[in-house]
Amino acid sequence: MGLATLMHYHTVAGMLLPVNNSVVDAALKKAAEQVGEAAWRSGFTGFTKGGATEVARSHLELIGVKPRPVTGAWSSIKLATTKDDAGNEYHKIRIGFDAKEGNVIVSLDADSEIAQRLAQKLLNAAPGEVLTLNPFSALVNKGGRAYANHAVGLKRADGTEVTAPPNLWVQAQAMADAAEATLKGLNITDRATINKVKATKKAEFHLWLYRDKLIPQFEVAA
Repeated sequence: MGLATLMHYHTVAGMLLPVNNSVVDAALKKAAEQVGEAAWRSGFTGFTKGGATEVARSHLELIGVKPRPVTGAWSSIKLATTKDDAGNEYHKIRIGFDAKEGNVIVSLDADSEIAQRLAQKLLNAAPGEVLTLNPFSALVNKGGRAYANHAVGLKRADGTEVTAPPNLWVQAQAMADAAEATLKGLNITDRATINKVKATKKAEFHLWLYRDKLIPQFEVAA
């Protein structure tokens, strides 16, 4: 078996892209330079002409790269930890597929919205099943402001969508609410602190789904 192609979801471009691909990286660098650092850091901007997302996709199209899903037999799922130059650690979810073009591994930030949504859907999929994974982003309006909503499509070979079991978001929210109550009991009312802790609790819940529910499926299959 040849080397795997490692893919990740690029939040500005709003699509899966290969990791450490010099041609892709050069196109993204040109796009970032064109829109400026502040606009690039703002993330997904929809498809407004001149926005970071539209510019990124334009540069990627010039090298023949367009949004496309990954289709293949679900072959693996693992947790990984990476470090940046400052020593900060980042937890990753890596999902493998035996695709027509070879072994493809999709790497997602464990605390990302896409990874959390995917964890729930994968609970109703089976190791070895042919799946089509399609992460995507869209702008939603909340209170007069536009926010990026990151989601994921997961389809079976017959084209039907894999749906998540019910009530998992309720469980995650309950953990977050309990953490908020604990903080308020300690007279910690700073909204930024509370929101960060709640987000961490939701991430921990979904990390548990990966670690204790999904990964063991492959250990049994092996």
